[in-house]
Amino acid sequence: MFKKISNKIDHSLSQDKLIIIIKKFDEFFSKLPNLPDFLPKFFLTISPWLALASGIIGILAGPLMAILGLLSLVTLSPLIILSYISSAFIMILNTFLMFKAFKPLKKKSLQGWIYIFWSEILWLINGVIETLSGEQTWWVLLVSNLIGFYLLFEMKRIINQEETKNKPKRVKDRLRGKKENKNFDVVG
Repeated sequence: MFKKISNKIDHSLSQDKLIIIIKKFDEFFSKLPNLPDFLPKFFLTISPWLALASGIIGILAGPLMAILGLLSLVTLSPLIILSYISSAFIMILNTFLMFKAFKPLKKKSLQGWIYIFWSEILWLINGVIETLSGEQTWWVLLVSNLIGFYLLFEMKRIINQEETKNKPKRVKDRLRGKKENKNFDVVG
């Protein structure tokens, strides 16, 4: 059952409509100056282990957030209740995404990066809810997410460089717009 749910989520995260969202972010962040390559490479190297640690912390903190969400019912404040309950739900989803990202990130695969991207989107949504409930200020939300997405897209740049460098020549030619030989299968 877990495998079936996992496959549905994999399929959902790679739909064309959602890839368009990633491209919109990419358009913005690709215009910013690049960090020296060693920094995003370092983040890419430690990212699987950070994802694993986040997943483990999520297993511990998710139920705690759910309990706090239930306890927030005594406040009778709809925004606080929404904040705690949404935080618990987002933490559970992020825990799942972090565990899913671990193996692909170890391989420096774009699939792992996509899991991290959607995790960051979920935290952005959570941050907006916390800002509306007064638990966080808007500038903390803005600055932390800009830095997070900037580093994330810098890691994507390195992943793309590695994947392009490791692809067979005929795929590199196709990426450059050259016609491919129809007698060969294109590995992609």
